[in-house]
Amino acid sequence: TSLIEHKATLDTARQLEEEGVDVTWLAPDSEGLISADAVSAALRDDTFLVSLMLVNNELGTVNDIAEIGRRVRGHGALLHVDAAQGAGKLPIDLSQ
Repeated sequence: TSLIEHKATLDTARQLEEEGVDVTWLAPDSEGLISADAVSAALRDDTFLVSLMLVNNELGTVNDIAEIGRRVRGHGALLHVDAAQGAGKLPIDLSQ
């Protein structure tokens, strides 16, 4: 997950850490984005879930979830996307 997710996601990730799960925290780039390259570089053999926002609720930045999804699926992990800020405003294709 990233350091700039919604509080609900951040709280959940922190709780998982308290329960012994190793969480990888990605920092956004200078534009407030989480790049597909950053996600790829952070994927480990034991990565089973990546959780990111489509649209950041404070910055308005839009992550390239289609490309991130391709890379995460190619790694064999699941992708959870918080799309609440983009629903109804951006086209969302769940097949990507």
